[in-house]
Amino acid sequence: MKSRIEYFWADLIDKSFDELLEVPRLSGFMTADLTKEEGFDDFHLEIKEIGVLLTFSPEKILISINLISNSYMVEFEDYYDGFNEFSEILPFGLNWGVSEDTIGLVMGLPDYTGGDTEYFGDVPKWNKYIFGNCTLHFQFSKFGKLEMVTIGSLSLEEYLNS
Repeated sequence: MKSRIEYFWADLIDKSFDELLEVPRLSGFMTADLTKEEGFDDFHLEIKEIGVLLTFSPEKILISINLISNSYMVEFEDYYDGFNEFSEILPFGLNWGVSEDTIGLVMGLPDYTGGDTEYFGDVPKWNKYIFGNCTLHFQFSKFGKLEMVTIGSLSLEEYLNS
């Protein structure tokens, strides 16, 4: 496991919804409008203005943060209609559209890889890195370019890797 990463969004993982209401940088975006999809236990908060999707556990603890690019929105336009691209600096100074090889040069070998299969539809290729405070999941377009970054809670790892 790599050391902690210092990144604003990573520092929010595992905080409660109520704690996030107190974060000044989020105050203009945080509403009580958590949505719940039928058949799922978790809650979502879409911050379309900045290209962020927050996922909360049933206990309303933040378990993942999706940072979304324009290329990802085009691919899934029905769901991400109205989202703006995440335009802040990505973790480790990466940019949208970089290749898997470029990420490997910056990050080293991933802890997990997957995707690039057809399982209930196309599953995009991805690489995951485990840190002391969270995971970083890089998802690539069918052209091999970075299109989404998910920052995840370490509490999900036992479930995801079982």
